[in-house]
Amino acid sequence: MRACFPITHLPNAHIPCVGGHPHNVILLSCDALGVLPAVSRLTVEQAMYHFVSGYTAKVAGTEVGVCHPEPTFSACYAGAFIMWRPMKYAALLGNKLRRAGTRAWLVNTGWLGGKPGVGQRISLQHTRTIIDAIHSGGLESAQYQQMPVLDLQVPSSCPGVPDSILQPQAHWTNHQDYNATLAQLAGMFVDNMQVFLQDGVQIVGKDIMQQILAGGPQQQKISQQQQLQMQSAAADSSYTVNDQEAAMQGRVAQPGPQHSKQLSGHMQPSTADGSHQTGLHDLAPSSSSLPDSSDDDLHVHSTVGGVRAAAKRRSESSAVAVAVAAPAGAAK
Repeated sequence: MRACFPITHLPNAHIPCVGGHPHNVILLSCDALGVLPAVSRLTVEQAMYHFVSGYTAKVAGTEVGVCHPEPTFSACYAGAFIMWRPMKYAALLGNKLRRAGTRAWLVNTGWLGGKPGVGQRISLQHTRTIIDAIHSGGLESAQYQQMPVLDLQVPSSCPGVPDSILQPQAHWTNHQDYNATLAQLAGMFVDNMQVFLQDGVQIVGKDIMQQILAGGPQQQKISQQQQLQMQSAAADSSYTVNDQEAAMQGRVAQPGPQHSKQLSGHMQPSTADGSHQTGLHDLAPSSSSLPDSSDDDLHVHSTVGGVRAAAKRRSESSAVAVAVAAPAGAAK
């Protein structure tokens, strides 16, 4: 049962019911994969991209048949209710953010350290403290680091919140699993965006469309992450083989130079103006070893499936057989 009543029935109502422009816009996400930071600062382009993506999770009780949290995308976080095309809403959001000088944030209320049952849910107390810090300006003076692949700007500290809560990779016991899941999530974002590429240019124009796509994971970064996964897995497999041979010969094998480097996925420090240093982390291959990226961001998102297929062929032809799990929604 629903009812409505005049606003004048509320004794403390502010009339007329009109306020100024907001200083902050907060997008809420529930990450069931455990790789998104608890809070990140967004550029206008990233705000448009994540708004139109609407990444979150289905949790038990929201839909019939859903018993465990499942990653999902809902355009503009309201896919079933919006009247216009999602790209139009994203363009409107970007225009209003620029005109009002409003800051955008992405807050994750989901898990850290892995999927449900493996990782831990971010506490409601910490989420509330983060929201308070956003509104009070407590996060404006924080130092920020660039998150690999997704390029999110993550604060190093937040008043009232342990620093470890802000660093998702710190909660993973296996850094290879973290990097693999991060690449999986990036692939899911790109696959989901394919739906909007069909008529996005006609709706908002090519310039706005490229701005939106610039706020998401790019082909080259995903390719780098997948190559790092294969390199690390190959190094571990090679070391295991050497270890077994050493045991048979009655000697102790020493780890090789590749195995001694740990794939940690460290974030890159950001400058005060929000820009960041280039590179993913110390093990990132040079750009010359990667496929040439297109100047057209529309082409970047449409060809990422081919990059995954090429990475798969390279792994199959490697001297050491390495099993690489394909990201969810990857092109077959």
